[in-house]
Amino acid sequence: LARVLDGLLGFDGHEFYFSSHPELNGKSFEEALYMFPNAVVIGAKTSESNKVIINPDRDFRFGLGDEVVVLAEDEDTYSVDLPTEKELKSWCKDMSYDTGETPVPEPERVLFIGWRRDLDDMIVQLDPYVAKGSELVLFSQQDVKQRIKSMEDGGLNVDVDLQNLTIKHEIGNSISRRHLKRLGLQDFNSVLILADEQLELDVTKMDSRSLTTLLLIRDINHRSILELNGSSGSSGSDESSGSTEEEMKKKSGGAEVKKKLKKSGSKRSVGNHRLDLAEVVDKERWIQDVLKGGVHSHTDDEKVKKKRTPIISEILDPKTKLLIQSGSVSDFVASNELISKALAMVAESLEVAQILRELLSAEGHEVYMRDTQRYLRPGEFLSFYDVTARCRLLNEIFIGYCATGSSEIQLNPSNKRKKRRW
Repeated sequence: LARVLDGLLGFDGHEFYFSSHPELNGKSFEEALYMFPNAVVIGAKTSESNKVIINPDRDFRFGLGDEVVVLAEDEDTYSVDLPTEKELKSWCKDMSYDTGETPVPEPERVLFIGWRRDLDDMIVQLDPYVAKGSELVLFSQQDVKQRIKSMEDGGLNVDVDLQNLTIKHEIGNSISRRHLKRLGLQDFNSVLILADEQLELDVTKMDSRSLTTLLLIRDINHRSILELNGSSGSSGSDESSGSTEEEMKKKSGGAEVKKKLKKSGSKRSVGNHRLDLAEVVDKERWIQDVLKGGVHSHTDDEKVKKKRTPIISEILDPKTKLLIQSGSVSDFVASNELISKALAMVAESLEVAQILRELLSAEGHEVYMRDTQRYLRPGEFLSFYDVTARCRLLNEIFIGYCATGSSEIQLNPSNKRKKRRW
């Protein structure tokens, strides 16, 4: 979802545009969805009130002067291309699919690591998204009394203002393996590593600490999976249960040592240490696998799959983003960059503020990543517009997809009438 938002915000890639077309007069929103092959229609702006409506009701029809809201590469890259009557009938009338019963949301356990001064706002936004009975665990080094005071100063009384969440406090060091293991990381539905306010004046150090926490959590989860699978693994022993940032630095030094060993055979004294080349290469491979998340890919056990926990790390410095992208790390949110992109879009067009306000808050419509099985059967041969019609059965708008085995998000793909296997 962070990658989707990164693609939606700013002026790189696809943006939101408003335009008026005489062909739209009298057309329903359902019909308009299939009239712009090089754009994705997401809403309308009425001429009477200048109000932007995202995903209007099915009975909405465009009037004279109304504008369509689209997601497109540029304002001159899309135009009206009317579908044939047969195509329109198949998408608007004949499309049917048994979507089954809407699953009832279950209570979740969410972990926030670190402390931000605006954490109270994040909690207020999270509360409507989760089911009643969900638990949010706050883990940081800050004293619990200070946390409560900070939230109350921000206007949040957790005993009164929260409808679905209950708050649990844990104190500890986010780069201590022992403290992290104590949390029972496998029991959480999601983990968010926040940029801690204690280091806000040094963004490089803050990002380094966040990524160290990410590496530690991934390794802890990896070892837990190996234990669950009855395997001793090849990642080395877990003798140092209290290891912290220094341990990660030692593990990541394998590449440098490997260079020194390259010309001299399998064993060589480096400094005061006698190292085996296989051991060094193994540690280098370990750090690469953890960075890429590859430590989880070796097992297809369903019990193990259910234990995997999404872990997202917040980073602040754009330079850090470039660095970790080169290491194939995708589990991060560049929060400062997202905010800067949003502000730039609003400065360019105030109308966009109405779209972002709705998409980025719990009220109204939001952006979601859904499993394709919600709309189709695996292996079906359908076009983008066919899947759009399936989504409309659930009153949703299809804006893009991420193919299996890929981290690239395809927003507003071309050839929307071309069928492909899903």
